Amino acid sequence: MRLARTGLLVLAGTSAPIAAHADVVNGSFETGDYSGWTLTKDAKSATFATAGVLESGTTVKYADSVHDYHDGMDIAEYSSSLPLTAVPTDGGRLAVQLQNGPATTRLYQDVAFPGGPVSVSWDLAYHNTWGTFANDQRVRVVLRDVATDEIVETLFETKPGDPLVTGMTHYSADATIYGGRTMRLDLVLDVREHFLDVQLDGVKVEGLERHEGVHPLETPASDPTDPTDPTDPGTGPGTTDDPTITDSQVGGCSATGGQGGFAMIAVALVAMSRRRRR
Repeated sequence: MRLARTGLLVLAGTSAPIAAHADVVNGSFETGDYSGWTLTKDAKSATFATAGVLESGTTVKYADSVHDYHDGMDIAEYSSSLPLTAVPTDGGRLAVQLQNGPATTRLYQDVAFPGGPVSVSWDLAYHNTWGTFANDQRVRVVLRDVATDEIVETLFETKPGDPLVTGMTHYSADATIYGGRTMRLDLVLDVREHFLDVQLDGVKVEGLERHEGVHPLETPASDPTDPTDPTDPGTGPGTTDDPTITDSQVGGCSATGGQGGFAMIAVALVAMSRRRRR
């Protein structure tokens, strides 16, 4: 696949699309909490999952405590993926999801999508300490119906064979068919086998609006076989034939970037929690 190359020509009295942002509240977590978002946690103990916010450069080491904004408490972290250092991509903070035991957590927000072409984008890093991904050990970004909470589309999902560890990577998914509707944008973590920790930042929904004054035009067609033609969209830096560029497709989403273990810890954490309540 080759990248399309276009030129931009200013023409008075014509119209062209420019980016328009939907109202994603606190999409970069710069408030230092989860304002604008809804958190849910399905776990036998509150200590099994932590929804935190970290400032840039903050390192969480084994047995360090992180504030959980779902239960309003500080939780000691025992993930074997630690240490973890926060690397925000949009501002000075990011969301972090850390696991101590089996849990399913959700982080979602209802967003009014602009009409017309729409894209959903986010920056994500994850570390899965189990040997693979599965239905009970995965990261997903989904769109749900706001009335029924049913999943209508999966924008991203980790699957068997995917890398177990990634740095902060930018993802973008086409959601044009939902333009003009209010959708529930939801990050879901199913963690039932072993530690799986996530960093999230820069959540955006963007559309295109028509404005006067500019109009995009394609450059004249060139001979793709002419090696001397500077507009030749052949192999080379910046094209999808460039071997230095990777482009993984996950349910229409493009990315650019970059069990036994739980049992013993889960029992210990439940016991600790019970002793604190006595």
